[in-house]
Amino acid sequence: GQPILEPFVIPQPQQPQGQPDVRTQHFDAVLKETANRNSLTPGQSFTHIWEFSWTGSAECPSSIVAINCHGPPLGPDRQIKARVGNGVIRVAVAMTAPNEVGEATTTWQLSTTAGEKIGRPFTLTINVVPPPFTADLQGVRDTLFNLGVHMDDDRLKA
Repeated sequence: GQPILEPFVIPQPQQPQGQPDVRTQHFDAVLKETANRNSLTPGQSFTHIWEFSWTGSAECPSSIVAINCHGPPLGPDRQIKARVGNGVIRVAVAMTAPNEVGEATTTWQLSTTAGEKIGRPFTLTINVVPPPFTADLQGVRDTLFNLGVHMDDDRLKA
């Protein structure tokens, strides 16, 4: 007959006493409502704030960072330390709109300082528009004066 095979069990490493089993911990956070920024002018500085609610089964870590994982960081930092308290994670990033007109998107990811990702990546899309036109009224007056048109000229009245 056929040989009888005994079941083979792979031994699991023993968890030291008093330490949580990291294989069963769940790190997660859900982004609260956030709005994209519209109508920023080229080079305009702003601060964008994201807030998350902690939803993981593990205790919320006291030290969390946000890491720029795709697109331009729109600021000097690619990693920002988050403020954590009472189950809320708050990320405030100082940014500057690009000098080019158009849409710009930056994507970030929450992580523990040990590198464990938290939740899903989150994005910010901004719309950079040309700066508003501002007339140099004194320059207009000077030009009109040089052309022989005075401000009290009837041709300037409606």
